[in-house]
Amino acid sequence: MEALTKEERDKKYQEYTNEALFTGHYHFLVQALAVAMQSTMVWRLMGTNDAFTFVDLFEFAKKRDEEDPLDEYQFYMVTSEGAIGLSAGLEYLTEWIFIPMEPCEERERLLEEMGEKLQLQAAAREAVDKAVEEGLAEQQRQQQAQPQPPAQALPKYLVLFGDKYEGPFSVDEMRTMSLTLETYVWTEGMEQWKMVGQLEELPIALGLVQPTVPPLPPLYPQQPSGYPNDPNAPNN
Repeated sequence: MEALTKEERDKKYQEYTNEALFTGHYHFLVQALAVAMQSTMVWRLMGTNDAFTFVDLFEFAKKRDEEDPLDEYQFYMVTSEGAIGLSAGLEYLTEWIFIPMEPCEERERLLEEMGEKLQLQAAAREAVDKAVEEGLAEQQRQQQAQPQPPAQALPKYLVLFGDKYEGPFSVDEMRTMSLTLETYVWTEGMEQWKMVGQLEELPIALGLVQPTVPPLPPLYPQQPSGYPNDPNAPNN
């Protein structure tokens, strides 16, 4: 069969999961392995001396499911002892592939090696997680250590009253004064005194001028020529 994409495999895996719980027919080898490992953790390939621990068989199962998916009527079966077989559609025609390894010194050695391998994998994952966590923490410390640009202070103005000026005053302070658009003000950066009304934002900030608001859009824009009328639109 043609190899399935990851999306197709995930979809089929989800579809077959509930079915497998009731029938004991597993369309993916990893599903059968998950059940078989409740009875044993070491298998032998049928007819050979090749031994598989759970770690080895899990990697094999993932590759098998990806590269050689079953036909529609095929399924895996698992015995109460943990043997895994492949059926061509009928349970009594099952070909047993992996059988539990009998208790022996080799089995104990493989179980010990598997435990060490799992510990190494767990330690590697923990080291990676720790490195990522430390990297994020260091990045956060560097960001916090960087000098933050000072908040830009609003300018203060000198205000001309008659022939004398007072200030500088903040915009909040100037709002309490009886200023007009003709009142002369000056702040750092201005070449000369200017009337409040000659500045762009100060009249609005002082509440002397209301901001210009554009007209609201029409509720029902004009339809293009030849376009059918909207039956839901209100009658004019």
